[in-house]
Amino acid sequence: MEGGLGIRSIEDVVSSFRLKGVWSGMVNKSIWASFICGKYGIDNISLAGYASPCTASKFWKECAYLNPVLVKNSAWKVGRGDINFWLENWSNEGALAVIFSDEDQPIPISLREASEADFIIPGLADSSIPQVQNLFESRLSTDSDKLLWAITSDGTFTIKSAFEQLRKVAPPCPFARFYWANFIPKKLSVFFWRSIHKAIPVDVRI
Repeated sequence: MEGGLGIRSIEDVVSSFRLKGVWSGMVNKSIWASFICGKYGIDNISLAGYASPCTASKFWKECAYLNPVLVKNSAWKVGRGDINFWLENWSNEGALAVIFSDEDQPIPISLREASEADFIIPGLADSSIPQVQNLFESRLSTDSDKLLWAITSDGTFTIKSAFEQLRKVAPPCPFARFYWANFIPKKLSVFFWRSIHKAIPVDVRI
């Protein structure tokens, strides 16, 4: 549909698996995850502010570089509410720092602390309090704070969904359905595709 060959970019595939490594280290309760959290100082309650230590391995620094993608596409089931009030997506409508981008956010405050103050906190306008209260009342709740992968219906991280978030999507190409039609031999389809991209190995180009 995008007019290409349908071959995945190896860089995007590798990044998808690296993102899985970050997700596993921050979410899972395995021995490996506990080791990674302890070694690299991961606090999964405040993902938005995480930065890998300078002593981290090259592999983990490359994984942690994808943390903004993880924050953008994750959501929370709220339990104790120890997550960051402004930066974490506890409302499943996005981070409040983005929703209320025209307001000045003060020092970090947890969701629990904000709710105990009835959301009368510095940086949140009185006119915005009813909206935040509605978001708080409609949040996903559980016994303890639990991070979910917001893209999938069950909140489970998948390589496929991560790849779709990381890859560069080209605009739809209406003409592509003509040269990728099933009744056209693939050899000719590829020839048409190479013609469009001026990649036919004629003598002049060689």
